[in-house]
Amino acid sequence: MDWFSIWAIGKDGSNIEKSAQLKKTAAALKVAQSALGMVEGISALNNNETARLERKNERMAIENQVLAAQDSIIENLSYNTDQTIAYAARGNVSVSSPVLTERFKKGAAEAGKDFAMIRANADIERVKSDISYARKRRANTQRAISSINQFAFDVGMAGLMFGSGGAATETAATGE
Repeated sequence: MDWFSIWAIGKDGSNIEKSAQLKKTAAALKVAQSALGMVEGISALNNNETARLERKNERMAIENQVLAAQDSIIENLSYNTDQTIAYAARGNVSVSSPVLTERFKKGAAEAGKDFAMIRANADIERVKSDISYARKRRANTQRAISSINQFAFDVGMAGLMFGSGGAATETAATGE
């Protein structure tokens, strides 16, 4: 029994050639998969525009919520002021009396605090939107860079395995 029979290699070396061909095919397949991954990674960069538009829409929604809340506060303040004036008129109390003046000041101060709270919450939501946008951009960019690096690595490994005329360069050159 000789070494060739243990490995089921024919005396003519045909199994060695088949093995080399299988390795080249596997390397070409790996390079092709990496190329597909690179295209997908680069196309992920298009998602950055979508994320930017999402952020813009989120900001507009936040601003609309602020405006609606401010409108509600003004309506409430106006209603309370009208009610106070109506009660004062029934009781023959002067609108410029110290009691009513203090009530008007208190209502205005409460409305001012509500406005400030609404603005602060809106600022927090804007920052959250910006952070979400930055995370999406970073993830898309890292995915693209990673896929390009993986492609370069796979092409380099295939070239190392088979020399300068290896399966990777032949596949890249011929497209087969």
